[in-house]
Amino acid sequence: MADFSEETKAEALKRAGNQCECMRSSHSNHVLRCTSTGPFEFHHKTAEAIGGSNSLSNCEVLCKSCHKQIPTP
Repeated sequence: MADFSEETKAEALKRAGNQCECMRSSHSNHVLRCTSTGPFEFHHKTAEAIGGSNSLSNCEVLCKSCHKQIPTP
């Protein structure tokens, strides 16, 4: 599987203001939005396995803590 390009990652970080974009209330470390400033990982909102692309619109910037809490399909 391919991964996000460095350009896409840079644009995603810029869009996110260098903060975690997670807003999942199910995570125990925050209620509305995580305020972590890294380190970051890049998450496919729609998994590649079900047709998700490596585009900016499908890229979510998440801190490692939030990323590991996302259930795998």
